[in-house]
Amino acid sequence: MSSRSRKRGRIKSDALVVGIDVAKRSHVAVCRGAGGQKEKPFCFRNDGMGYDKLLKRAEESRQRHGSASVVFALEATGHYGHALRYFLADRGYELMGINPAHTKRIKELEDNSPEKSDAKDAGLIADLAREGRGRPAMLPRGVFADLRRLSKFRERLVSERTRLFNRYHGLVDLLFPECRTYRAFVLAGLLNLKTPSPLADETILGSREFLARQAKRARDESRRRRVPADQLHADRIPLDRVLGSLTGKEERRRAGAHACTIHGYTMSEVADYLGVHYTTVSRWVRSAESDNS
Repeated sequence: MSSRSRKRGRIKSDALVVGIDVAKRSHVAVCRGAGGQKEKPFCFRNDGMGYDKLLKRAEESRQRHGSASVVFALEATGHYGHALRYFLADRGYELMGINPAHTKRIKELEDNSPEKSDAKDAGLIADLAREGRGRPAMLPRGVFADLRRLSKFRERLVSERTRLFNRYHGLVDLLFPECRTYRAFVLAGLLNLKTPSPLADETILGSREFLARQAKRARDESRRRRVPADQLHADRIPLDRVLGSLTGKEERRRAGAHACTIHGYTMSEVADYLGVHYTTVSRWVRSAESDNS
């Protein structure tokens, strides 16, 4: 026997095939003998008493047809037949899984009608299993069964998450088409944002009169030194704009002094940018302070 035949799940010629159409509350079964004879369909409930009825009817049919074994065939559908599969497998019966697409395609071959009924589907499932169109049902046990259920549950969650995201994006595109551009603008600002360090007495709360009385104290130079330089001069003009377009010596001296006294750059920063010694910048600063005084 080829591997393909084994994978298809060939059934022994003397076996009785029971096709079952699975539903939520009750199932329909049809017994098919080795010679192709089909018995009248019967219904059984999806509970323990119904399963016992199924086994009783199957054994009675097996004895009438003189079959050596019983094979149960079910469509590989949702969870409605989950308990029935394990019930039959625990009692040693062979199970065959039938692809629902195959049942749908051969529906008209039974009575030249595309109409659907539970009894008709059960008979078609039995025919497909007898012809070797099914595959042995593999029922995972223990942790493998848990992993299968969890993986399917995760697939449903991911699908639901994707559906909600698509609905959200559709609403945003309808109400706020500029959202993507605005989001990129905000993210660009956040990436360049410097995290402020803790400050002593950095915030003053109160009425307008209180703030007016505290204005001189807030501008006091001794308190300003308690603020980190990267926060105190966070909005200062870049150094290349302050010193970028200088031609004359006097302009370099004046601009270098302003960079230190007004914009808060250190003498070393100004000296490195202009390519001079920091003592030169120091003389420029002292000269500017003496001129202002």
